[in-house]
Amino acid sequence: MRKIKDIIYNDKLPKKVKENKIKLYCVPEEKTKFPVVSANTNTGVIVANEDFYLFSELFKKITLRQDSLNKFMCGDDYATTLLNINLENKNIRYGNALISEANELLDSTDWKHWKFSEKDSENIPTEYIDLIHFLTSALIVSITKSNLILEGLSTTMEENILDDDGRVFESNVTIPIWYAIHDAELYADKDQIEINENLDHLNVVNVITKLGSMMNGSPVYNNDFDDYELAEKDILFLIITSLGLVFRNLMLYCDKTLDEVYASYIVKNTLNEFRMNHGYKDGTYIKNWVCDVDIETGDFYPDQERAIASSFEDNVVASRLAKNLPSGFGPEHLTKELEEIYSKLVLKLPEERR
Repeated sequence: MRKIKDIIYNDKLPKKVKENKIKLYCVPEEKTKFPVVSANTNTGVIVANEDFYLFSELFKKITLRQDSLNKFMCGDDYATTLLNINLENKNIRYGNALISEANELLDSTDWKHWKFSEKDSENIPTEYIDLIHFLTSALIVSITKSNLILEGLSTTMEENILDDDGRVFESNVTIPIWYAIHDAELYADKDQIEINENLDHLNVVNVITKLGSMMNGSPVYNNDFDDYELAEKDILFLIITSLGLVFRNLMLYCDKTLDEVYASYIVKNTLNEFRMNHGYKDGTYIKNWVCDVDIETGDFYPDQERAIASSFEDNVVASRLAKNLPSGFGPEHLTKELEEIYSKLVLKLPEERR
């Protein structure tokens, strides 16, 4: 076994960080039912597999990128402001955002018993990635606003994640999420996956809808700090549970590895920033791209009739462009490709079709 780092380990979901330091060891390619198979407080050793370390590092990157995007969209103090408003003086309502995105996931499943409907397998992973954006945002706000009251902790995510080599963040965030991912057996019987898939998607919808409703009435999110301890326990628990369920379903039902989940997040995160830079807030952005270039082959269409037949939502454009980029591409590479295609738009769809 090879030592990776020291962490402060908390075997419960977020409360107070325990003082005992426990060493994290990595078991290469070890197949374990649970991500952390032992936590001996006497010897101070946690045994974990490679995937946990990968997840922990990737989720730290996701959290920092989400914090950066939120500051760009809503202002540097979006997570600490007592008014919960963005740069346009609109209320920031992550609870409502989560409920809205959960409903979009619901509409992508064939849940309606009274009519024929088809599962939109291509869109389900997109909705899950959207949920990661808003769940991570909710996590940042929950941690930040709690830390305004709890002495000794930082109110900036950079300091929270990087402080003490990220041990506090791992103890309170990445380890509990990793447990939540594995709470329902990830290595399920493949014959049962199709039977359980719809129920598992609906479970995510129900949990996140409950979370959104709780956030809308939470004292932490509504700046009533008198009852923050109760809110921290309930809200943070559900945020972590929801993140675990989302990552689990992406890996189990959408056949994504952790690296692929992260890459999908980077694609959507980059697209969100691109939208903001091209009029998404003021209504001038074109979300459905009708263009004179085939985004898969790079061929140009000679006439508008061919172009009209080649209409794509920007989510699809970004995902397909990313597939043609080298492994480990940076956001700047995708942004350059998006700029090139967007500049060639030849037709703006009617309002009712956007």
